[in-house]
Amino acid sequence: MIEKLMNSSVKNIKPYPVGEDIDCSIILDKNENPYNIVKLLKNEISLETDNLMLNRYPEGSYKLLREELSRYTGINAENIVIGNGSDELLYMIMQAFLEKGEKVLLHTPTFAMYKSYANMVGGVIEEYETDDRFCIELETFKKVIDEKNPKILIICNPNNPTGSFIEIEAIEYLIQDFTGIVIIDEAYMEFCNQTAVKFLEKYKNVIILRTFSKALGLAGLRIGYMLSSMEVIDCVERAKSPYNVNAYSPAVAVAVLKNIDKVRKAINIILEERNSLISKLAELKGIEVFESKTNFVLIRADKCKELYASLFENGIAVKGFNDPKLKNCIRLALGTSTENRKVLETIEAVCKGG
Repeated sequence: MIEKLMNSSVKNIKPYPVGEDIDCSIILDKNENPYNIVKLLKNEISLETDNLMLNRYPEGSYKLLREELSRYTGINAENIVIGNGSDELLYMIMQAFLEKGEKVLLHTPTFAMYKSYANMVGGVIEEYETDDRFCIELETFKKVIDEKNPKILIICNPNNPTGSFIEIEAIEYLIQDFTGIVIIDEAYMEFCNQTAVKFLEKYKNVIILRTFSKALGLAGLRIGYMLSSMEVIDCVERAKSPYNVNAYSPAVAVAVLKNIDKVRKAINIILEERNSLISKLAELKGIEVFESKTNFVLIRADKCKELYASLFENGIAVKGFNDPKLKNCIRLALGTSTENRKVLETIEAVCKGG
């Protein structure tokens, strides 16, 4: 009976699988920073949070965080919107710009929630499929954009779950004549240190999404932000709930940005671990490893099911896929050195028939 009352746009959406890693001691399925940044910056965070009045609503524009983000990004504070994770901002964008039946174009495979949020407001998904190595062919992608003429174009860069990266100049070629809304999701930007922020002055229709959940180590606090023109921000803020983020999370985010050099040391360790893991995985028979500009590595394994089961049996949670485009693929987030060593040993044992 209740299902009959459901909004038709939501009815066919499957809940996002958040993983069942309760029995795993090594959690590598969500692309989190493995280092406890809050513990690292305990004293610095206290300076920002000790005097918070949590009996009051937060300052609704999150001025202090936007000012710190302005210093971090080089973008004016008024061109920044804070969200309860970048997911909330993505949904707000869909609500602000997408009418029922209008198209959203994705390069696939990519982050599953793009499709869900578009469908929630009645949007229609169009897809450009990347090649077997998850790379785009620039001219073909441009042709698809022109032919489909979507209302919203989403480019995840670097891309989740493949780890692939589209050069910034190539993105400009794709969007230079596009008149709809362009969303460039830079959730993993800190791991490649390349960004499309320079487009914001030139293209008023470009939105850049970012998060504190990955490199900056605050996944548990759900903080995201968007960068865009005032024209876009005026539209998006009409779809924003008042006080959409709690008072505590932005204060912690401010502390992280004020001490970004300490956080970058952890990021650099992750990058070293990534390069080492890719190199060693590439030597294994039956493993195809893909280049990554993120904090995870995607592999395609001949013994995929056996490998996934073995990792789980060894207390290691990783990301598997039902998407046919990702057949026999497993995504391995980078953990600590000890965790990564155990992952490698487990994979080696399976590949050698152990």
